[in-house]
Amino acid sequence: MSQPSFTTSFTLNYHQAPFPCISPSLPALSLVGKTVLITGGSSGIGLSIAQTFSLASASNVILLSRSPSKLASASETLTTSLSNLGPETKTDTNTKIHTYACDVTDYGRVKEVFKDISNKIGKIDILVSGAANSLRPVPVSEVKTEVLKETFDVLVFSAVNLLNEFIASTPLDPANEKIFINLSSVASHLALPTMHGYGAGKAALAMMLQHYDAEFGQTGKGLRVHNVHPGTVFTPGAEAYGATRDSMIWDEDGLYGGFVLWLCAKGGFLRGRFVWANWDVDELEGRKEEIEGNADVLRLGLVTGGLELFGRGG
Repeated sequence: MSQPSFTTSFTLNYHQAPFPCISPSLPALSLVGKTVLITGGSSGIGLSIAQTFSLASASNVILLSRSPSKLASASETLTTSLSNLGPETKTDTNTKIHTYACDVTDYGRVKEVFKDISNKIGKIDILVSGAANSLRPVPVSEVKTEVLKETFDVLVFSAVNLLNEFIASTPLDPANEKIFINLSSVASHLALPTMHGYGAGKAALAMMLQHYDAEFGQTGKGLRVHNVHPGTVFTPGAEAYGATRDSMIWDEDGLYGGFVLWLCAKGGFLRGRFVWANWDVDELEGRKEEIEGNADVLRLGLVTGGLELFGRGG
């Protein structure tokens, strides 16, 4: 499909609520022994993913956010939800929650955080990059370059810096890959009015990750990257663009966390690809051979509509 939209899907089944195959209670999706770092983890999508990873028994869940008060609240929320699990649900009570107040655009502070994690906790296995900034919707002809630069600082440059720190934090091991999840957006491949800076920033980072995949992922060097559209989620950012809870049928909480969990555990064949949390994981696995055999599918690139560009003769 040339222009993905909310009415088209790569899989026949399009989910808007959590489904059994992505449940954190599944042994096949267990994160026992794993350490996860989530930026933008004190609220919204990031916090929901943190909760899912905690339910999947991650040994350490580390939250990064600019706000110490939001981090404290998030930590309490996660700790309480784990302690309230019944014996039929609880698989591991040893998940530790850690928090760091950190602006991801402050590279010095980011370096300090990675050093502290390395010294006190150990290797980070999974990094979920979800930090974002709030933007006021304006026509593209009125966008200020300083605002655009600030947007790219958060959405692109800080994420690249995080990924490089992640790579350098401990030696890469092909037998135990580090996984970097970029929480992207449908805006990265749709031209949506007034969402120019956000969409362009998301697209830029998604393409950048394809370069990381070319240099690391496809050569077995111990790093796996994924771009993920988490679905249609009612967030403060969506509200800033004029959306309300009645604007559409929003995806249910837990869908994106479960999908990202499945992607980390079983989605190696989707390395370097752009996927949506709404897609059916059984169908994706059923198309594994097709996906791995096509270097262009589920990647950002030039859509030619099937036309041959070169060697047409004349």
